[in-house]
Amino acid sequence: MESIEERILKMSNDDLGVMRENCRNIINRTNHPQANEARRRIDAINAELVKRQMPGMIERFTIQFPEGFYGARHLEEERNYKVAACDYCQETLSELEMKRILAANDWSELFHRVKKLVSMTNLIQGGFEKPKFLDAIKDANHASTFYYALYAHLHGKGTPAERLGCFAKVLEQMNLLKWTYATYFLFLNEPDICMFVKPEGIKKSVQLACYSLVYDSTPSAILYDEILQFSEWLKNQIRQLEPRDMIDVQSFIWYMAPTGKYSNDR
Repeated sequence: MESIEERILKMSNDDLGVMRENCRNIINRTNHPQANEARRRIDAINAELVKRQMPGMIERFTIQFPEGFYGARHLEEERNYKVAACDYCQETLSELEMKRILAANDWSELFHRVKKLVSMTNLIQGGFEKPKFLDAIKDANHASTFYYALYAHLHGKGTPAERLGCFAKVLEQMNLLKWTYATYFLFLNEPDICMFVKPEGIKKSVQLACYSLVYDSTPSAILYDEILQFSEWLKNQIRQLEPRDMIDVQSFIWYMAPTGKYSNDR
């Protein structure tokens, strides 16, 4: 008798999608006797879809960058300016530097550094997101709260996801609660482990990779932790390209699921 794994190998992507949805319906029914089997089938379906789709995503990336992450074109177009921003962030917003400036209540100096950092990349959309963000943090009513929160965000206790959760509360008070604002500084300060979240890019890449993650437009510690797990998983899936860090993974996501570099979506 043919096993479910053998059947899955012969099925089309569309048929696998139907089977996966049927399995999800079973799992969502309380105490359904086939729930465990449905979960096993979903795992098998997802594994098969990854095998089918990941090579195509890698091929799409290597068409754009035949020499991969280490070629001159990728360095020039995708990596060098982000590395420069990381260096600037780690130098000018280091723990010692921020402590010194916070002690002096020098909000204008911090604003100057943050403004330059935001302007060093095109990750935050320039026509709307950047002006809104800079106007908010320049406001004297928000300055003290924001910069102390930014210090804790970059240098406080807890995991990156936990620190993002605390930072998100301050961003919400300032009407700035967006994934781009919530993840930009973490990404540049800790590029080995932290991911910048461009919402549509993450949603589409998760879908293309057949990865189980339910996106929400509101930044949270729980969801960011899941996004970091996805990013590490994806890094492992493309290990043949030898990604160095999340800068390379973020570039891969962009070419895996392009959404428009200047999108201001949430």
